[in-house]
Amino acid sequence: MSLVPIRSLISSAYLTYLGSQNEIVREKCLTDWVSAVKTQEYSFTNFLSSEAEMLTWKKEGLPADTLSTENAIMILNSQ
Repeated sequence: MSLVPIRSLISSAYLTYLGSQNEIVREKCLTDWVSAVKTQEYSFTNFLSSEAEMLTWKKEGLPADTLSTENAIMILNSQ
């Protein structure tokens, strides 16, 4: 529970700054940010969505690749 604020910060930055970037840039920034805040493992997709939600997207035709899943999460968590 103590990691929620840090993971929320990383998620917010990810949503704000990396939406238009490709997978390579996203992974590099995420690695840098996680090491900068000295946190343990972090998963953007697992923090902001559930397995059930991701399975529903796949059933509805969303490709199973990471970029598509991250983009769906960004769309659903943005205004």
